[in-house]
Amino acid sequence: MDEMSVMRPRTIPGILVAIALLAGCEAGEDTSVLADDSLARAHTLAATCAACHGTEGRSADPSIPSLAGNPDDLLVEQLAEMRGDEYEGRVMHQLVQGYSEEEIRLIASHLSRLGNEEPAQ
Repeated sequence: MDEMSVMRPRTIPGILVAIALLAGCEAGEDTSVLADDSLARAHTLAATCAACHGTEGRSADPSIPSLAGNPDDLLVEQLAEMRGDEYEGRVMHQLVQGYSEEEIRLIASHLSRLGNEEPAQ
């Protein structure tokens, strides 16, 4: 067996994985942008937040936090905490139970991309 035939099974999959990872990563391209179908789904999921947190995540009630423009990692972390048994709130604790991890990430990603300017009154 020559050296090339020994290396081929290991290197070809590695190269293919690298190509797949880099396929959408052109210079300057924002790789965090969601695919069109995910954008629509994220928008729909985040719309359920509007009743309390305001249209497009901007609350008109000072006692309810605005979500728009917050870092998505922060939103995911806060929602994960609300799922826990130690969380004392009742409304959000119950609501967040109905979302999968993927749905929470989609909602957080959508809300983080929205501006955090004041709501129109």
